[in-house]
Amino acid sequence: MQSLDARNTRSNGSRENPTSQPHFYAAIDEDTEGREVIQRLTANPAFADDPIRPAKRVERLPFTPSAHSRRFWLVEFDWAPRFPRLEGLNPRQKHEAEQRWLRESETMAPPASLVDVPPHVGCMNEFYAVPDEGPLERSVAMLAAAERNAKAQLRWETDGECRRWTALVEEGAITATPLGSIFLEENGLGVLQVDSTSIIRLVRPTADELARFPIPAEGGGR
Repeated sequence: MQSLDARNTRSNGSRENPTSQPHFYAAIDEDTEGREVIQRLTANPAFADDPIRPAKRVERLPFTPSAHSRRFWLVEFDWAPRFPRLEGLNPRQKHEAEQRWLRESETMAPPASLVDVPPHVGCMNEFYAVPDEGPLERSVAMLAAAERNAKAQLRWETDGECRRWTALVEEGAITATPLGSIFLEENGLGVLQVDSTSIIRLVRPTADELARFPIPAEGGGR
């Protein structure tokens, strides 16, 4: 996490793609004691099961928001068109695809708001989950995204940096069964490490949120 089409709104006023009804896939397996656990969560059906170690079953699940108000995280990506798949292309085709992407990047419409999202979003972010990064309440996270994007706009204007952009993702209620590890030393002290996996979805700002954070007059991403 896609166009911001005012005709397609959810009950809370946010826009979503009317042709897309995304689901998640939970691979259910058994632990060493025979208890069922959610071994893996994915939003891509191609990775719903592992051919090397097949799951007991795979369940299709809708997105359900977490009950906590502090369930929003910041995510960073490039304000750019979707990068083409180059696998299987010869050198000439790769060059043409890359040049076409560069031309599309130059003509891509700039953000309409400091909390706008582009038509294509895809990324992987890795970070330490420190308190000021999330989870946050929606209004706090939206303000943080707007502040980051205002600074990003200035960098676009002054030194032509890669168009980094910040948006929000919302954490869902469905969580894979945490995988825990215990490392215990001979002196009786050690470390407990628990890795949790939750589902998320891109937040599409409401019309009010878009209007609340306008692009500065001297900005605009160009």
